[in-house]
Amino acid sequence: MARVVLTTLRPGLQKIPLTNAIRTHAGLSLSEAKACTDRYLAGERVEIEVPDEAAAEALAREAVRVGAVAKVERAAALYRG
Repeated sequence: MARVVLTTLRPGLQKIPLTNAIRTHAGLSLSEAKACTDRYLAGERVEIEVPDEAAAEALAREAVRVGAVAKVERAAALYRG
């Protein structure tokens, strides 16, 4: 599992495309994706869990393309000793 973090808000953010990208890549419902976008627009740091790293990279790329500041945080591997 990986996580996409939306941080600083940039002027000109495209709200609807961001919501659609969250829905597509994170598998959230419209209301859940819209809630993430609304929290981001309110200035909150938003963390979105996605199924795998490929989906995380795709969501981060799309978020940046529509005006968000996004980064991927990879899950740390568990050590079993």
